Amino acid sequence: MSVFDEEGFDFELPQPNKRSFSDALKSCMAADRLWEWKTIHGEEEFFLYKYIPRSSGLDDIVTELVIAFKEGEPWAVKRCTTQYRQGLKAVAQRNPGATHYIVPIPGHDPDRQPPIPLQEVAKQLDGFTLSENAVAVDWSGHLKRKKLIRAAHGGYRPSEQEQYETLGYSGPRLSKNDVIVVIDDVFTSGRTARACRRVLREHTNVTTIYGLYLGKTFWP
Repeated sequence: MSVFDEEGFDFELPQPNKRSFSDALKSCMAADRLWEWKTIHGEEEFFLYKYIPRSSGLDDIVTELVIAFKEGEPWAVKRCTTQYRQGLKAVAQRNPGATHYIVPIPGHDPDRQPPIPLQEVAKQLDGFTLSENAVAVDWSGHLKRKKLIRAAHGGYRPSEQEQYETLGYSGPRLSKNDVIVVIDDVFTSGRTARACRRVLREHTNVTTIYGLYLGKTFWP
């Protein structure tokens, strides 16, 4: 079955009904799977999967993987951490030699942030060697949600300004030569990521900020 994303790109949906869940999962988690990047609103975003929301009613193996990751299933967190590590290598090629600070995008609730699976990924990436003179640094907990923001639901999505006004940064300033990589499970409208970048650029001295996501939302 073919579907089209908002840019008109035609791709085939996985067909889990024609093979076992384990075989389908193994296929979509292939170690040599390539990360893709796109410039969206002037920012470079990196994605691994085309994510079909469960509300579409389609049975998609990637959806099940991402949901398992969101819910903190140990097997999913472990496997996805490996994929994030590969994605970080791809990102680091843009700025070889720079220290890359890993910043999980906060959830909507200030009492539950950053989301535990993303925090675990950042923890596992801490100290990861990117090149001879560069490593990744876990920067969890410095970008925070100051107050509760209404979660996206149905046709409602918080604006970039609403997102921005509920975010805060509590860490030190960094070198202008450093790189920040914000990580999240799924990229949809990009409003949250743009708001996070605004806050980080204002308070860290860093201008180069990339986004790294398991999936980019596509609606059939």
